[in-house]
Amino acid sequence: MLVSLPSLSNIAGNSWSPATVQTDRRFIWSSSEVNKIINRTDPMIMEKKQLYSIVTSLLAKYGFKHWKQSVWMRLGSEVSDCIYLQRSLYGHFYYFHYGYIINKLPLPPGVFWHTFGKIDIPISIYKKIQFNLDLENNLSDEERERELKHNLQLVVPERNSIDTEKELKVFLLSEQLLLSKDVMDYLKIKNINGKYVDAKE
Repeated sequence: MLVSLPSLSNIAGNSWSPATVQTDRRFIWSSSEVNKIINRTDPMIMEKKQLYSIVTSLLAKYGFKHWKQSVWMRLGSEVSDCIYLQRSLYGHFYYFHYGYIINKLPLPPGVFWHTFGKIDIPISIYKKIQFNLDLENNLSDEERERELKHNLQLVVPERNSIDTEKELKVFLLSEQLLLSKDVMDYLKIKNINGKYVDAKE
């Protein structure tokens, strides 16, 4: 069975805003409780800097460089792709996301990419990666690094055919991913009855 990122992520709303988090209404957290979780320290838990260092090293072989915060970018001629690790509000674990940036189109403040990308991942590998990114489990630092290296190489795409704006447009029209107005206007895409089509046709 395959899952396509970000179908298992907890992202909601506009696809160009990975910072938007869907809240599980079964849990009610006060601001003080959330701050305790975010700022909590535990000597048994791998530090974020350690995780970022491991991920930076692993992604470098695929052409990604640490761009800012939790984002790694691989520069393309017209379109760049990036990987984003989203920290959970409920603990020391992270979600893995993949997206595209149109190089000539400015990003809105606080936004890491213009649209989601898509990686088809066997569900077994997806679960292993999420387990590797859960810093509260009992994996040793050495095991975590070894497992991440093995599993990420199975899913991180090589520099693929989406390198130009035209190729990205074909991909977006094919996949029908949720788009922002900026991206639609820039790539000349329009929404007709809930379906994205080429505005030039």
